[in-house]
Amino acid sequence: VLICNTDEDLVMERQYLSLYRSGMIDGIIISPSDNSANLNIFETMNSEGFPIVFADRYIDSLNNSFVTTDSYYGAFMLTHKLIEKGHRKIFFLSHTKSPNTSVQIDRYNGYLDAISTYSLEGRRMSIPNAFYIATQMLHNLLTGDDIPTAIVMVTSWDINPLLRTCCDLGISIPKDIEVAAFDRFSIPYSSATDMRVARSLKEPLSIDE
Repeated sequence: VLICNTDEDLVMERQYLSLYRSGMIDGIIISPSDNSANLNIFETMNSEGFPIVFADRYIDSLNNSFVTTDSYYGAFMLTHKLIEKGHRKIFFLSHTKSPNTSVQIDRYNGYLDAISTYSLEGRRMSIPNAFYIATQMLHNLLTGDDIPTAIVMVTSWDINPLLRTCCDLGISIPKDIEVAAFDRFSIPYSSATDMRVARSLKEPLSIDE
């Protein structure tokens, strides 16, 4: 058994996929980093009868088996729950890494459909891995002219910069702004700042696992 981590690098993913002709492997279980960048090699593998199963993410133009959660429905229900609680300015927070994957696409579409059901305006921002840049972008969002009352996060990867920004601005979750996210997360607790951020979270976030 070989375990390969592409870290969402499309070139590295293609290099790993090329191993299918080496004779070292008999099949692949993969969470693709993009829906189209390496599509040609997946199509070639399929044409040669090489077994592929997608996990977590899938490529909708291919007829391969996949095992995944219903990201569309999860995002729709998270957004719907916020709307039922009275929120009308609901922001969608996505990530600049792996934007063209079924997970990000399906979750954004679920959010949009829930928003449109109530004739509300959808708003979206993608933030990068770089912590300082992410917190600066979030600072601008939460101090602008049209501050959201709720945020739907495409992934909990970005929970720490969001919590840090809210803490620095004195914004209470969920009193001032409500946050709904996918996946479990952990909060660093190794410094005085980490402790301050963790203690600022008064109630659990809405999570879709």
